[in-house]
Amino acid sequence: MMKEKKSSTKFFIAGLIIILLAPFLPDFLMDIINSDYSIFSYKYVDIRLPEIIPSVRMFGIGLAVWSFILKLKEDQS
Repeated sequence: MMKEKKSSTKFFIAGLIIILLAPFLPDFLMDIINSDYSIFSYKYVDIRLPEIIPSVRMFGIGLAVWSFILKLKEDQS
C-alpha cells in the first residue's frame, strides 16, 4: 500500500513537471536534432513544432488525473 502511494505521488509530480515544461519541449527537441553532434543525418532548420505543446500538456494533465484516481482508490481500500 505504501508503494502505491509513492507511485501515485510520483505520477502527480511528473504530470505537473510535464505540464510546466510543455512550452519549452519543441525548441529543446529541435536544438538536439539540429546540433552538430546529432545522431540524425538530416537537419530541420525552419521547422518548429508548436502543435506538440497542447499534446504534451494533455499527457501531463492525464498523468495528474490518473494519479488522483490512484489516490482515490487507495483511500477507498
